[in-house]
Amino acid sequence: MAILGKLSILFTGLLILAGCATTVLRDEPDHATTSLVVGRIELLASNFRSYRSANINGTQSLGVEIHLIEETHNNRFILQSSGSDGLFYSTKLKPGQYEIEKLRFKKNSSKCGAVSIWFRPTENNGFVIQPGKVNNLGCLSWSARNFINKPKTPHGGIPTDVKYVFYVDELGIFRYEDEDRDYFPLSIFTANAEYQVARKLFEDNFSESGWLDFEWVNVPIE
Repeated sequence: MAILGKLSILFTGLLILAGCATTVLRDEPDHATTSLVVGRIELLASNFRSYRSANINGTQSLGVEIHLIEETHNNRFILQSSGSDGLFYSTKLKPGQYEIEKLRFKKNSSKCGAVSIWFRPTENNGFVIQPGKVNNLGCLSWSARNFINKPKTPHGGIPTDVKYVFYVDELGIFRYEDEDRDYFPLSIFTANAEYQVARKLFEDNFSESGWLDFEWVNVPIE
């Protein structure tokens, strides 16, 4: 099945550890704040084990983290969706070249449990922020599926398009890929563009924001 947009495939780390809609834009444009980054991200997770009622399966839009590295000075930033619509925004990113270092999501429960997953895209993960503009990253999606049984080719082997990297088991123990492992998580990161959808979400949440008067540029992730 064809997947639209840019994508990167990698295994997701799984670690067991002991919303509401966005309504307020804290940073309106001023002499010190002249660039804005906006976008939308959703995580679709399936087949992961819960821990003390912490369950990440299903569509997750609130609290999905995008960890970034600014390539010139190696500074790190985190974009995080702050509403149930998956909208994220920040004025902290200075103009320059950025790389998506990893995606991360953590779900807590009222019973002192948590499940956290992450992965590191190895391609289609760079973009450029321009000064004096609203930089629209569009709609991003992260699909993570935990396979209980290894998928097989018709000849019984592991599919060649699956990349083995590492995993962390439910006890928090780091393990290398081996033949005895009975499950592995697989992630697909997709930059779907859909810039108008992301802009409409921002307008719906911040209809009186001064950022709507700025020039909006569509920022491809590649």
